[in-house]
Amino acid sequence: MTALTYPPTTPTNLIGPGRFVLVVGPSGAGKHTLIAGARTARADAANVAFPHRVVTRAISDAEDHDSFDVADFDRAVKDGKFALWREAHGHYMEYQVQPTSLSAPVAFVTNVSRAIVSAVRRRYAHVETVLVTAPPNVLTSRLTRR
Repeated sequence: MTALTYPPTTPTNLIGPGRFVLVVGPSGAGKHTLIAGARTARADAANVAFPHRVVTRAISDAEDHDSFDVADFDRAVKDGKFALWREAHGHYMEYQVQPTSLSAPVAFVTNVSRAIVSAVRRRYAHVETVLVTAPPNVLTSRLTRR
């Protein structure tokens, strides 16, 4: 697998005007619920998109994603086909946003790991981060019900 690093940019060649709205927070905080609500509320908006995830693991009922094998994922990273990607728990995932999509003034709203926020900020001109959390007892209760 290719090291999951982003191509270098400088402050003068950051990619935009499209923007990322990165939703971060602990498991069980309600990120997916908030994004689903925003997707419903903005269903007709041409300037907001909610990218679908592609993951190098089998499709399951536990998570809504498409599946990619590692070789295809690696090839797509090398070919520059993904705007953002990450590794988590031994799997690789990307968010279906082509780098060229960010040349349009569209906001891409997606749930990501906090671990990639700084890399995304170094590559793209417009990145906003939304932290979603809940009290520890609520997180514990939600996670034990999964």
